[in-house]
Amino acid sequence: MNPNLNQPETPNSSANSPIQSSNTEPRQNLPLDTTNSYNVLSIIGFILAYVMPIVGLIVSIIGLVQLNRKKQKGRVLAILGIIISSLIMVISIIGLIILLALYSTVGNITSKDGKSITSDIKRQDDISAIQFQLDSYYSINKFYPTYADMNDDAWLSANMPNLNIQSLTDPPSLNHKLAATPDKFSYSYTVTPTGCSNTDVMCSAYSLSTYLDNGSTFDKTSLKVF
Repeated sequence: MNPNLNQPETPNSSANSPIQSSNTEPRQNLPLDTTNSYNVLSIIGFILAYVMPIVGLIVSIIGLVQLNRKKQKGRVLAILGIIISSLIMVISIIGLIILLALYSTVGNITSKDGKSITSDIKRQDDISAIQFQLDSYYSINKFYPTYADMNDDAWLSANMPNLNIQSLTDPPSLNHKLAATPDKFSYSYTVTPTGCSNTDVMCSAYSLSTYLDNGSTFDKTSLKVF
């Protein structure tokens, strides 16, 4: 009797073990192939070019440099982003310059018109004030001052003390002397009859005149209401 027949068979560890390849090598992480992908910055730069031109320009330039180095797609988008953002910035700068020029022009016109209105109001007030003083003088003396009297500071001080010398001055001028005929830089005072001296011939009427900034004249004549 064979003694080995009653002995349990031992499992063959080599037979039951999984098959292992003698050529097995450790797995390596290979770099991703980006040659067929779009560069993200070129897309973002193209979008930002319309809403934030300065940022879009910077991002598009970075994207263009990046895609050239990595051999990615999106070159057209990056270039368009640079062009569009640059054009928008140039147009914006030109528009800002035009707006500033218009604002300055409108401001100057408004300022000039405001000064003209103020000057014309003073002219009309001055002529009315002179008229009042002339007719007040007439009510007492029954004649009007001669042209020479109205340009004599001493005579005015003695005979028309209530007349402010500044009322004889046209706004752009510092000269308070009256002209014999209408003048753009001074008020005019014309007395009639011509050549009256209030000795032999009395001055019985007058006319005052001034030029306004719109080219028209503002006139007053003797009232003789006293």
